[in-house]
Amino acid sequence: MRSCETDPEVAYLHLITAGEILGNYSERNLDDLLDEQMKGTLQAVAAGMPKGEKIARSIRGRLRQIKRRFAMALTQLVWAGFFANFEASESFLALNEETFKQRIETAYDLRNKFVHTGIYFGTWIAPGSRMKADN
Repeated sequence: MRSCETDPEVAYLHLITAGEILGNYSERNLDDLLDEQMKGTLQAVAAGMPKGEKIARSIRGRLRQIKRRFAMALTQLVWAGFFANFEASESFLALNEETFKQRIETAYDLRNKFVHTGIYFGTWIAPGSRMKADN
């Protein structure tokens, strides 16, 4: 929190890292983390290849699904009453139950874009920022 006003990008990275730690804290069934497309792909590998079951298990074991763990942990930790009040200047800027998971995933994607490309994003997250989605 101390660095939020002076270095919003570092504060943001710390926040997302804290979410990743929470996401990895509890053991999760990998099948809960895989989307339907990946489940279908693994089933096709298991059924259609020699030693397919073994290969599918190997692939499954290597899928860490960090973003999905992150989003699942945060959506499960936030209770419905959290959304009852908000401090955003406009209601459309406030977090709500219907879009919370999508926004959490987008926050993670923004962090990844910065970490993997170095693209500056401080103006999007700085306190008092009035950036619009079409900028």
